[in-house]
Amino acid sequence: MLDGSGSIESYNFNKVKSFVQSVVEAFDISSGKVRVALIEFSSQAEVQFDLRRFSNEQDVMSAVGRMPYFRGGIKQTPVVGLVTGTA
Repeated sequence: MLDGSGSIESYNFNKVKSFVQSVVEAFDISSGKVRVALIEFSSQAEVQFDLRRFSNEQDVMSAVGRMPYFRGGIKQTPVVGLVTGTA
């Protein structure tokens, strides 16, 4: 989950995306091993990609890099169901 609220500002949001990419590099992303999902939250939560979407590191890294910054407010949402597809 990434905070896309206006309180972190664009510069810090890009730092967070870089951090996520460095974490992704530490794992063996594949369909039989590690899967990754990402939700950006602010006034709403939006699934950027779920656990089924990508099965390799390159695709995850590209998706994180393209992720937009919402700049919304902060609202608590039931995000676990969004990642697992049960929401």
